[in-house]
Amino acid sequence: MSKNSSKNTEVNRKKDFPIFTVTVIVVAVLVVALVAYNILKNNGTFIKNKTILKYEDTQITGMDFYFPYANLLNSYASVLPYMGISSYEDMLKPTTFDENMTWQEYFASLAYTDLVTMVELCAEAQKDGVELEEEDLEEIQSTIDDMKKAAEDSDISFKTYLANSYRQGFTEENLEKMLRIYTLGNKQQETKRESFTYTDEQIEEYYQEHRTDFDRYTYRLLEFKVSDDSDAADTKKAAEDFLAKVTDEETFIQAAKEIQDTEEDETLISDDAYTNIDATIREWVGDEERKEGDTTLLTDDDDNCYVVYFISALAPDYDAVSIRLIKYDAGYEDDATDEEKEEAVEKARADLKDMIDEWADDGADEDEFATMALMNSSDSSMSNGGLSENFSNTYYDAYSEEISDWVFNTERKEGDYTVIDTDDGAVALYFVSNNGPYLTVSVDNTMKDEDLTDYVESLTDTYADVIETYEDEAIKVITG
Repeated sequence: MSKNSSKNTEVNRKKDFPIFTVTVIVVAVLVVALVAYNILKNNGTFIKNKTILKYEDTQITGMDFYFPYANLLNSYASVLPYMGISSYEDMLKPTTFDENMTWQEYFASLAYTDLVTMVELCAEAQKDGVELEEEDLEEIQSTIDDMKKAAEDSDISFKTYLANSYRQGFTEENLEKMLRIYTLGNKQQETKRESFTYTDEQIEEYYQEHRTDFDRYTYRLLEFKVSDDSDAADTKKAAEDFLAKVTDEETFIQAAKEIQDTEEDETLISDDAYTNIDATIREWVGDEERKEGDTTLLTDDDDNCYVVYFISALAPDYDAVSIRLIKYDAGYEDDATDEEKEEAVEKARADLKDMIDEWADDGADEDEFATMALMNSSDSSMSNGGLSENFSNTYYDAYSEEISDWVFNTERKEGDYTVIDTDDGAVALYFVSNNGPYLTVSVDNTMKDEDLTDYVESLTDTYADVIETYEDEAIKVITG
């Protein structure tokens, strides 16, 4: 029977419940303050013995709860200042959306929701025969070993490391217990997600009903801004006069060049995702009835005018690919001379090529490439071994056309690799796989995500009467 009675506002479940990155959480000043505050309390005796969730043989204590709570705070560390939270005192202030709930209570409730979901998924794993295998257990031990190494590198004991990361009294036993729960929960989630399959007809039907989520839009746009020299009436008159000259795409281009006093065509916007289109013109551009040659003049709330010439809305016609990437940039001081910068760039390029040559001589193993990415890449994908899955060609265009051309070469095959120079250094690429037509892959993934969300949300009702939840008590563990 559920014993949960919380005064907190409902926290929507999320469709992704990843294992939190387990690192030295003391990098977050807020978490340090939180830990220091709780150390003043009875050294964890009450917390250690307090049950905050129970299901069959699984019993989660208040001490265990510091795993999801502290790691959740750590995952928010980079955005907390933008939420007005930079100290422990800020955590005790009311949230911006509920004056009866503090930020501390909010994050505790959010962490508790994730914890309950993980236990529900573990219960589902037991029913479906999904278990932790040797590879999973090795990964858990590897995580613990990495944390021990981090403690050693910081010249502190592992006991102190865990106290700094979670709270005093949090042990290796607590850590392994929670890692097992979160690893199994995530494994069940991924297993369930991959079990969802769809026919070509279902994928096509979904695409037709959600075209703005997948199509790429090409159009021409010229903006007329209100300024000190042009009030709202003058601005609109200029836009109307321009539009009157437009009879086709070429006249749009030529009239725009005259206004902008340039020989360059600066009006074309191609392969734009719907969400990237300026809000003022988005609905018009995305209208399913829109056809090539349509034009319009739209005005925003500040009386700025936008003249748009529509060209096309097309589904992506390229393949989805997965690669690993090492972005290796030159390092130099801010006040470096141009010559010093150039030398640093050349050195970075040479160093990366030497690194890849040595890796290739050792067998060109993908896992080793992933390790090199983790250790050396400056790209955001580095934490995942440089892996980028199912991205569009516009993503790679952000690096360079040469990189895009290599990645999307139709003759590219698994295991291919190269090093390409960039303005700041070089990029090493490893081709993992061609995953099929990008549209099909994207729609399939979106449908799986939605079905997985429905599945996870359904578990609340499934286990409402069999998982004993004590959210209020869990929050008190954090708030005291």
